Amino acid sequence: MEALQRLPLGPSSDLQSLVFTLMSLDGIDLPWESAAAAGDFRLVVEMRKAISQADDPAAALGVSNWPLSLQQLACAAVKCQESAAELAATIAQNVPVCTVRK
Repeated sequence: MEALQRLPLGPSSDLQSLVFTLMSLDGIDLPWESAAAAGDFRLVVEMRKAISQADDPAAALGVSNWPLSLQQLACAAVKCQESAAELAATIAQNVPVCTVRK
């Protein structure tokens, strides 16, 4: 989302890219793909913000069938605004970034 808003990219941008690549490899379309193809980047940003604020971002992204660890990764990707070091510490402590449904 930072790239669309012309903001500096950081570790969370890399994490998002990884998750979106995994989704693509799994055959999952990004929820905002049609808006991006139409060039409606305002709608893309709105949709991504809505997913990041969802109670269950993994379900909103369509990855609720992934293993829980990957669901947590997807959730962290859309919710995380931490530095790489803070995210690594959170993961090392095995503290969920957000709740995902089994």
